Amino acid sequence: MVLLFVLQLEACAHPSFDELHEPNACLPNGCPFPPLFNFKQELSTVPPELVNKLIPSHIKRQLGLQLPHCEGT
Repeated sequence: MVLLFVLQLEACAHPSFDELHEPNACLPNGCPFPPLFNFKQELSTVPPELVNKLIPSHIKRQLGLQLPHCEGT
């Protein structure tokens, strides 16, 4: 199960989704996105490099993520 979850997260880290990481990204109608990065609890089994690709710095600060491998990105 953990391997499948990590593979799914790797797919989410594909460059096709990079624009979702922009601080001012929004839906085509101008509304903000719903919470896209609220999977903090699941990150304990994810490699640090993947966490850094998945969660933008501004979201890490907003969520108050205190994970050592998330700092500095």
